[in-house]
Amino acid sequence: MAGGGHSAALAATSCPASWPTRSTRARGRRQDSRDLTAKWLAKYPQSAYVWNKAGFDAVNPQQTRHLLGLFERSHMRYEADRKHDTAGEPSLAEMTEKAIKLLQQNKSGFYLMVEAGRIDHAHHAGNAYRALTDTVALAEALANSP
Repeated sequence: MAGGGHSAALAATSCPASWPTRSTRARGRRQDSRDLTAKWLAKYPQSAYVWNKAGFDAVNPQQTRHLLGLFERSHMRYEADRKHDTAGEPSLAEMTEKAIKLLQQNKSGFYLMVEAGRIDHAHHAGNAYRALTDTVALAEALANSP
């Protein structure tokens, strides 16, 4: 699983060093004090949890069975804005390609859902440029997948 939503996985009292700002706004938002990233890592052997592009790029699909990538506090950036992300986040095409390589290890087959939810957000905001840029990114992710 890869996308945004980092804050939903962490307790309201925690603020990971990976977030560029350590303000109250940057903290997790779980009220039950649970760190779901730690629970996920403990549950799945041969798993990896990443929060930036460098960590994502370092994941070896041949040695990793499960991947959790949470790259933004909330939603992923629009494709047009991704270059301004200081921590870096993989593109939709990169996440799709890595997911397929991981899932191909399952000899029984697999199902992969690729979503580009920011297309809808841009449409609702009346931002045709971002909607179309993200639509092109989705088309390229699917066309170039292995």
